[in-house]
Amino acid sequence: MKEEPVEPTTAAWPHVITDPEGMGVEEMWSTSAEGRDHGVTLSTIHLDTDRVDVGPPLHQHPYTEVIKVLRGRATFTLGAERVPMRAGQTVVIPPRTPHAFRTLGPERFESLALHLSAAFVTETLDPDSGSG
Repeated sequence: MKEEPVEPTTAAWPHVITDPEGMGVEEMWSTSAEGRDHGVTLSTIHLDTDRVDVGPPLHQHPYTEVIKVLRGRATFTLGAERVPMRAGQTVVIPPRTPHAFRTLGPERFESLALHLSAAFVTETLDPDSGSG
């Protein structure tokens, strides 16, 4: 197996990123952090909502994305497949794989998406497919 080169980090010290107020209380709450702002090659999106049938439009990235469902349920579109996901499950999405999700309810949905990139690079494939 060929090993890919690892991009060096420029972070000189650990970074603590504090989420803003409102998580778990407001109807829909989301925050993101790009790694380049912190000298690392990992970007994150943290989503918390009680809305049903919301999620990003069908899109893809030129890098791997890992999404951990922390609570609730959603249906993920992964390429041509629709996959039900629930709290405690993690999906690893390879580069250039079209993907999206829709929350199912009735409980709150919370997820943490890890983008293996210093910046978000997103190609939206179907802008009308998202909601939220």
